[in-house]
Amino acid sequence: MHFTYESSVGVDLSQGDILRRTPEVDTLFKEVHPRYFYNDDNKYFIVLTQSCDLVRRHKGSCKSPYITLAAVRPLSALLKRKLEFTEINGVPVCSAKVRYEQFLERLINNNEPEYFYLHQEPTADFPEPCCAFLALSIPVKADLHYQKCVDARILSLQETFKAKLGWLVGQMYSRVGTQDWERSALKEKVSELIDQAALWLDTKQIKELQRAVNEWRAANPTTEITPKLVLELSEQLPTRKQKALSRIEAIVKGGGKGVPELTPEQIKSLLRHLSNDQGLTEVLR
Repeated sequence: MHFTYESSVGVDLSQGDILRRTPEVDTLFKEVHPRYFYNDDNKYFIVLTQSCDLVRRHKGSCKSPYITLAAVRPLSALLKRKLEFTEINGVPVCSAKVRYEQFLERLINNNEPEYFYLHQEPTADFPEPCCAFLALSIPVKADLHYQKCVDARILSLQETFKAKLGWLVGQMYSRVGTQDWERSALKEKVSELIDQAALWLDTKQIKELQRAVNEWRAANPTTEITPKLVLELSEQLPTRKQKALSRIEAIVKGGGKGVPELTPEQIKSLLRHLSNDQGLTEVLR
């Protein structure tokens, strides 16, 4: 079980409980708000009401007359919404990778306002990274729907993460000290998610890829351009280092004032040395 979650759930509802879409929950949202809540985008729901107000007391009722639920959607849906990408035949292509890496780091550690990251937990039928859209919430009557929510619950947040969720919901100004991801694990997860989100190229490379796609379409007018083909064409784009080496080769071969004359073998050896130089690779990454 991921450190975000409790190993077992309680008898009563708690803030941060994750609910699956049961037929009863679907019927509820179909009745109360079909446009924003009864749709395929919302894979799960999360309880936002404070835990102390959800404890059932006399006659089986809780203090709060309403249970506030927020929509939970796949993380990929949030990234698609946030990324400023150019779509080339079904493949999202983006630049500004560092900015989105920083956004994901804040999100995964739950330091991004209006969202709450929920890690996948396959053992609880929660198979992919998701995100609660805290602003997309709705109250439902506790006396009518409490048990529906209990029956739909699949996961409960660990206590400090309940507090962090409450802080985000309440827009408080002090930071709750939840456990952050270990740095290397965080970097690895961000790298995995960012690579899944889009094809990352700089602005010039995006234009070059679009040109390559247009040229391929002109040469193959009856063949469909698939996302797989776009990826293959992107792999054929010259890197910044390859472009630099081509320019160096042209300068050396061209000769001229101040340029030493080199034999073809010497030019070949120079280019091989520059190609294998890791320092140059880093500079031109």
